[in-house]
Amino acid sequence: MLKLRDRPIRQKITLVIMMIASAVLLLAFAALFCFQAYTLKQHSAHELAVVGEITAHNCAAAVMFKDEDAAAQILGGLRTMPQIVSARLELADQQQLAFFGTPRDETQIKAARLESGFRIDGDRILLAQPVMASGAREGTLYLLADLHATTSQLLKLYGGIFALVLVASLLVAFILSNQFLHIITTPILRLAGTARTIADHNDYSVRAAKVCGDEVGVLTDAFNQMLAQIQSQDTALRENENKLAQAQAIAHLGYWERDLITDRLMWSSETNRVFGLSPEEDVNNFARFQELIYPEDRDMVMQAVGVALRGGPRYEVEYRVVWPSGEVRFVYSQGVILDEAGQPRRMFGTVQDVTERKLVDEVKRASKAKSEFLSRMSHELRTPLNAILGFGQLLERQKPTEVQRKRVGYILSAGKHLLDLINEVLDISRIEAGRMQLSLEPVCVADALEETLDLMRPLATERSIQLSASADIDAGVHVLADRQRFKQVLVNLLNNAVKYTPFFGGVAVSYHVPGNEKVRVLVSDTGPGIPAEKLARLFTPFERLGAEQSAIEGTGLGLALSQRLMDAMGGSIGVESAVGKGSTFWIELPLAKSPLERFPRDGAANGARQPSSEPASRSILYIEDNLSNLALIEQMLAERPGTALLTCMQGKVGLDLARQHTPDLILLDLHLPDLPGWDVLSQLKADSTTRHIPVVVISADATKRQMNRLMSAGAAHYLTKPLDVNKFFQVLDETNGIDSVEQSPAAAISNGDVKEACPSP
Repeated sequence: MLKLRDRPIRQKITLVIMMIASAVLLLAFAALFCFQAYTLKQHSAHELAVVGEITAHNCAAAVMFKDEDAAAQILGGLRTMPQIVSARLELADQQQLAFFGTPRDETQIKAARLESGFRIDGDRILLAQPVMASGAREGTLYLLADLHATTSQLLKLYGGIFALVLVASLLVAFILSNQFLHIITTPILRLAGTARTIADHNDYSVRAAKVCGDEVGVLTDAFNQMLAQIQSQDTALRENENKLAQAQAIAHLGYWERDLITDRLMWSSETNRVFGLSPEEDVNNFARFQELIYPEDRDMVMQAVGVALRGGPRYEVEYRVVWPSGEVRFVYSQGVILDEAGQPRRMFGTVQDVTERKLVDEVKRASKAKSEFLSRMSHELRTPLNAILGFGQLLERQKPTEVQRKRVGYILSAGKHLLDLINEVLDISRIEAGRMQLSLEPVCVADALEETLDLMRPLATERSIQLSASADIDAGVHVLADRQRFKQVLVNLLNNAVKYTPFFGGVAVSYHVPGNEKVRVLVSDTGPGIPAEKLARLFTPFERLGAEQSAIEGTGLGLALSQRLMDAMGGSIGVESAVGKGSTFWIELPLAKSPLERFPRDGAANGARQPSSEPASRSILYIEDNLSNLALIEQMLAERPGTALLTCMQGKVGLDLARQHTPDLILLDLHLPDLPGWDVLSQLKADSTTRHIPVVVISADATKRQMNRLMSAGAAHYLTKPLDVNKFFQVLDETNGIDSVEQSPAAAISNGDVKEACPSP
C-alpha cells in the first residue's frame, strides 16, 4: 500500500478502474454460475423423480412376491445412468430387497430415513419413491444421484469464459483510461507546478490559473485563497517579529540557538545582558556558555540538555549564572529540539533573568506555607487538648480522692506540657527570623527535674526501665533559663533515653556544678551506645543515625531543636557515648541565684471555684461541631443551674436558632462543616434581630491575627482551646452584665435544661 500511495495519480486511477471492472465481472460470472448450478440441480431432481416413479412401478410385483432376483435385475438397469450412483429397494418393514452402490452410499440412505420426496445435500440428490400395489404401500425405492462431475464441468466452462472476458475488459479499460485521464491529471500537475514555483522563490503573490470548473477548479480556488491568507499572514508575521524584538528588549528576555553539529551558539543581545556580558561580546560555542554557569549547576543543565536530546521532555531548567562581576543570578531557560530526517539538528529557546521574581516567590511561598501550617496544626492539636484539659479540670473541681487527684494531676501536667509544645510550634516564624523570644529567669533545677521525671515515669514503667535521680539534688540550685524551653530539652533527652534503652535497662538523671558558674545536668542510659563516627551527625536535623530502620518512632528533630534552644539560652549541649555501654547526654546552663521571693504557682485550677449566682432563665446558644467540646461545655454549665444551653453543630442552623430564640449569649466555634465561623459572626452582626447578642468565640486558632480579626468583627471575647475553666466562667460573668435590647424568647426554657437543636452530621 505504501508503494501504491507513491505512484502517479494517473497510474492509480487506471489501476482503480481495472480493479472495479474485474470485481464487476467476477460478481456477474459468479451469479451466473450459481444460477446455472441451481438450475442443473432442479432439472436433475426432476429427471430423478421421473426415473424413480417408473422404476417403482416396475418393482411393484417383485416387492409383492419378495423376488430378490427380479428386484436386482430391475435396479441393475439403473447402472447405465451416470448420475445414479446407488439404489436401494426395501420392503414396508424396511427389510432390504435389492441394492447396489458403496457402503457409504448405503449408510447415507439409511441415515436419511426419507419417507417420500427428495433431499438435496450439496452435489448429491436422494429420492424416496413409495412402491404401491393395489393402492397400498408395499415398499420404498431409494435413488441416490451425484452431480459432482457435472458441476465440475460447468465450473471449468464458466471459468474459461470468465478469463477470456476479463482479459478483454481490462485491455479495453486500460486503453480508454489512458485516453481520457489527462483531462483530470493535467490541471492537477499545473497546480503542483505553481506550488513548486512559490516554494522555490517564496513569492506568495503568484496565483494558479483555473482551467476547469469541477472539483479541481474548486481546489484551485481554495489554493489561491490560501495563498492570499499566507501572504497576509507573512506580512503580519514580519511586523510581529519587529514588535517581538522590541518586547524582548523591554522585558529583557533573550533567545538562543545552538547548532548540534558544529556546537556553535547564536545569541541575541538581550541574552548577553542576562548573562552579564556586553552586547558586543560573542559567545559562539557551547563550552563558553558552560563557563558562565554556576559550577554546582553545570551538571544539572547538562543533564536537562541530555534528556531533551534523547527524546524526553523539552529542555526546561532553572539555574544560576555567575556574572563577570562575581554576582550570582537566577535564570530560567527553555527550548526545543529541531530535527531533520529524524536526527537532532538544532536547539532553540529563550532565557530570562528571574532573580527578583524567584526571591519574591520564595518569600511568599514560605510565608503562606508557614501560616497555613501553623493555623492548621494549632487547630488540630488544640481541639483534642480542649477535651483533655477541660475534663481534667472538671474532675479536679469535684473533690477527688488523693489517688484520683494524683492521677488528674498527671493528666493536667502532661496536657499543659503538650500545650506548651504546641505554643512553641507557633513561634516557628520568630525562630526562623532569629527573633525567638525567651523569658530567662532563675529556674529551680530540682523542680524542673521532678516534673520531667513524673512525665516520663509512665513510659519508663511500660518498658520496665528503672528511672532514677540523684538523691542529693539541692532545691536551692537554680539556672538562668526559660523554664518552658528548659523542661522541653529535659523531656526530649529523657524521652530519647527511655526509647532507645532496651527493656529492663536503666536511665539516671544527675547534676553537678563544675565550678565555672555553670550547672551541668546529665542524662545517662544503658542503651546500645553511639559509634564515634556518627556523633558528628547527631545534632543534624532529620538525622536519626539509622534508627529510621527500627520500630522506634521519631522525627530526628528533637536533638537539633534542643541544641538551638540551649544556644539561645546561653548554654550548651553534648554527649559522651561508648558502644555497648550506653550514652550520657549533658546540658550546661549559667548558674543563677535563688530569687528572694518565691512566687506561688497558679493554683486557680486546684482551688474549687464557687460559681457566682446567675439570673434565672439565662439562655446560651453553643454552635460547635465537636461532640467532646459540646459535652465539656454542658458539664461546665451544669455548675450554673440557672442557665439553659441550646446546642447546634452547623452554622446555618445556628443562625436560624439565634433568630428564633435570641439567646442571651452565643458561643461560636470557627471551624464548622457548612460555614466558616467568621461568616456566622458577620451574619449575626448584620441582622437587626441578633446584632445585640454578645458572641464569644471559642477556637483552637490562637494566632494574634485571627484574634484581632474576630474582635474587630464584633466578637465580645475570644477564648482559645484548651479552655481555662476559670477564665470561661469569668467571661460568662462579664457577658452577663451586657444588657440585651429585648427579652430572650429562650428564657422560658426550664433551668438546667440542655436541648439538642440539630443532630450530628
